[in-house]
Amino acid sequence: MVLSESAQAGKAWLQETDAQGVSVYGHLTGVLARLLETRPADALGALESVSADVKKGHFTPASAEAPAAPTELPDGGSDAWREGNNALLKARAYSTLARPAPLSC
Repeated sequence: MVLSESAQAGKAWLQETDAQGVSVYGHLTGVLARLLETRPADALGALESVSADVKKGHFTPASAEAPAAPTELPDGGSDAWREGNNALLKARAYSTLARPAPLSC
């Protein structure tokens, strides 16, 4: 079977990998293989969960890297930066927090 130029270009685009080496093409292939292997009664209903399971299989703890710790404070550690952070982190009294609206039956 010969693919048109636009179909070939589309397939090539789907085969491009992300930083973890995973492509849309590879993911869809894995999802379809799992559906054909398990043959769930409601394949359409199972599609999202199968996709999520296949996606989880691409994750490895070694691929999760924490960013490097900053070597200095933003703005050189200015007082304005410290005050802004302190205001964000300050605990508010319960009475000032928004309360959920009562449920209506």
